[in-house]
Amino acid sequence: MEKQSKLNQAMIVEANQKLDEMSRALNEADSSKKKLQVEQQDLQRQIEETENGIAALGKSKISLTTQLEDTRLKNNIKCDLDLSHLEACF
Repeated sequence: MEKQSKLNQAMIVEANQKLDEMSRALNEADSSKKKLQVEQQDLQRQIEETENGIAALGKSKISLTTQLEDTRLKNNIKCDLDLSHLEACF
């Protein structure tokens, strides 16, 4: 009977050790999960900022392209007027 009692105590001690190990592993997993969630939120914020920057650059590109086209058109008109003025002089 005493032998059985010692075996049962040993099994209880072993089970408690395994429970402690599993508890530590679970805490580590929870900690890792929280760190990854924070990192994910930061990366999502960076992606959103980058997408907003890309959109702003796209708008700037359209505006600058329009300005360039307007400037080229004005320059062509001015050159045509200057050329016709010079032709009239000769």
